[in-house]
Amino acid sequence: EALLRTAGGYVNYSYRPVDTKNFILQAGVSGGFVTKNIDWSKLTFSDQLDETMGKFKESSFNRPGYNHVSYADFSAGLVMRFNGSARRQRSSFKRFNATLGAGVHHLSQPKDAFLADNEKLPLKLVFHAQANLLFNEFIVSPGSVFEMQNAFRTFSIGSNFVSQPFIIGVWFRNRTAAMNIKQYDSFIFTLGLNMKSKYETTWRVTYNFDMTISRLKTSSYGSHELSLLFEIPNKVLFSKNVNSKNM
Repeated sequence: EALLRTAGGYVNYSYRPVDTKNFILQAGVSGGFVTKNIDWSKLTFSDQLDETMGKFKESSFNRPGYNHVSYADFSAGLVMRFNGSARRQRSSFKRFNATLGAGVHHLSQPKDAFLADNEKLPLKLVFHAQANLLFNEFIVSPGSVFEMQNAFRTFSIGSNFVSQPFIIGVWFRNRTAAMNIKQYDSFIFTLGLNMKSKYETTWRVTYNFDMTISRLKTSSYGSHELSLLFEIPNKVLFSKNVNSKNM
């Protein structure tokens, strides 16, 4: 019923201070604007409900005179990539690269609450690591992501398997890095397809199913996501003297 609507837009910029054959260092910043709207009239509160009659009376909740919140939001991050040397042709394992990164979200800690004037959006820290292992006919991409925001913690680990044009992925989300099976939140399954067009643009269609296995599974068995992405070849934007392969 669209009780809470959120809309926003962001602009991202990244720069590579180090770009060599075996090591790349890249920094990035992001800034944007977010707006939220809520319809108080469509909310149902506990004092409106009766065990036998259901919803039948007005709530004692005093609705605020405003239903709109807007704020600017900023993030920053750093990524390091290590490229391994190519292996001998006789080996099925050809080469690898590894990526380590970290990001900080909501740097300005904006106020995003409708009720508490002093409530701010807390900082969110994200740490991630990934490797790409290239074999003769396929690529294995194991990785992990750790997210932290106030008392909230989540740790995801898994891998994608790529054999052109197909992508298959299996991931696990846990509340701690200890990977205690009793604290698993969900399993995530991914299916994808890469398609190349005659204009050198790569299209990617992916389907993700996030299967909930925590106590929330009584009300929700999971969520589905269908996405369409396309990659445009590197282009020279600002100078004819810049080699597009290095962008």
